[in-house]
Amino acid sequence: MSENIYNPGISHWYDAIMAAGYNPNDHKAAADAIVKILGSRKRVLELGIGTGLLAEQLVENGIELSGFDFSESMLEKAAARLGNRVKLYPQDVLNLDLPERYQAAVSQGGVWVAIRERNCLDSHIRGYERNLQGLSRVAQHLDPAGLLIINLGPEQKDLTLKLADGAEYFQSVTWRWNEYVKCYRVIKDGKLVAFQNCRYARFNEKETTKLMEEAGLKILGRDESDSFAVFQKRE
Repeated sequence: MSENIYNPGISHWYDAIMAAGYNPNDHKAAADAIVKILGSRKRVLELGIGTGLLAEQLVENGIELSGFDFSESMLEKAAARLGNRVKLYPQDVLNLDLPERYQAAVSQGGVWVAIRERNCLDSHIRGYERNLQGLSRVAQHLDPAGLLIINLGPEQKDLTLKLADGAEYFQSVTWRWNEYVKCYRVIKDGKLVAFQNCRYARFNEKETTKLMEEAGLKILGRDESDSFAVFQKRE
């Protein structure tokens, strides 16, 4: 998969962007909600682990975590943050092939995010069949009755954030039918220091239900914190 591999510039600034409030739910609160959803489950796979911000909180809650990402520069930062506490794999969800099976898988926007206001699914992967392939690969890595947990995020929009070191982050969103392009820019001292365009696909509620059913997953609904959409592998 060639789209949306974060370049080293964006990876360098990723943590600062998150810390500036990119996601309204901080990673500690997200981890606390996930732990409640998991119950007694401990073996978890994070889909698109990024720089390991959520993973760090999950392992502190006693979760036995593995994670993969196909952006090498993101995995390097995750490895530096997490050390040997998490098993990290340089893999693509479309061809996911890991040596273990898991009781749950979590996507905190790493591959998929559910949009709270519209009951739809946004994806780093473009095309219905390719998303079905990715979801099917995830389902194959879950134990019977294993969970797929996808965070609920806000509608995509233009955004400006002031970063801690005096830089600024600018995000613009351009729609074309059921896909959109997000342009990421970081400006510091009047200079463009990081830039990337990423393309995303959107699936409406009906399409999402069909995708999950065809991948062998059923919809359980939203968690009690209204932060995650939860699906379960059919036995």
